[in-house]
Amino acid sequence: MSRIRHAISNLFRLSNIGTMIFFLLNFYILFALFGGDPSIIGLYVISLVISFSPIGQSLLCTFNGAKRMVRTDMRERVLPVVEEVYAAAKRKTPELPNRIRVRVMYDPNPNAFAIGTNTICVTEGMLDLPDNEMAGIIAHEMGHLALQHTVVQILIGSGNLIMTIIMLFLELMRAIFSVGTVVGTVSRSRGSGLGAIFAALSAGIIFLWTKICMLFLMGSSRANEYRADEYAFQIGYGEDLAEALDRLTMGTPQATLLKALNSSHPEPGDRIGRLQSMGVTYSRY
Repeated sequence: MSRIRHAISNLFRLSNIGTMIFFLLNFYILFALFGGDPSIIGLYVISLVISFSPIGQSLLCTFNGAKRMVRTDMRERVLPVVEEVYAAAKRKTPELPNRIRVRVMYDPNPNAFAIGTNTICVTEGMLDLPDNEMAGIIAHEMGHLALQHTVVQILIGSGNLIMTIIMLFLELMRAIFSVGTVVGTVSRSRGSGLGAIFAALSAGIIFLWTKICMLFLMGSSRANEYRADEYAFQIGYGEDLAEALDRLTMGTPQATLLKALNSSHPEPGDRIGRLQSMGVTYSRY
């Protein structure tokens, strides 16, 4: 019961408002198009059941290119750090899963991300970082798991899958009308007009749905990055995270406003500044 309360309290936080708006927009479009057809709701429920099942969790790793860590030297390098951070996180958040899975991506760039309900993926390049910086990054990802950010991603991803199928259907219909117009399967005057209207309608829906929803999603994502940073600080890894952020992003040019609005992560300098305002004493200068 405590895990359910924990999940609900984290799902309906202010930082998730953009995600919730995205979620409601998806369902509004579904109901507008299909009038609450039970089969559509059933499809969403089935997709959720699959996503939260062990099979769905494994598929998430596969789709993201994350593999089981089979090299002994890799496991000996990263697992002790994960276990140390997990112990600190579990003391703060007893609702965390009883086991955290670690997966690897063979990418030389240092990076990590949390997916599913209990999985942290690290790149091969991250294993070259000092222990404390690796711990800071893992503490941040542990924050995403503890704060249910990855659960929100699953909820949204399942709804987004259904909307993607619908959009593909609209594109297919548009293509059929266009082809029908060209080959003369419909009358030239009526076919061209109908094809043009359907093409404009489907293109407009896809464009607006994609752009508006992505802005909401990216806004929530940036807010949740700050929350995961704060979580890392609260369990004792704020200094390490700030140092890692500085090392990994040093020299990166500042994003333009448009690019920043469409980014899932805040500016590294802003994140370090937030950590310093919490009490982190790290300084590069």
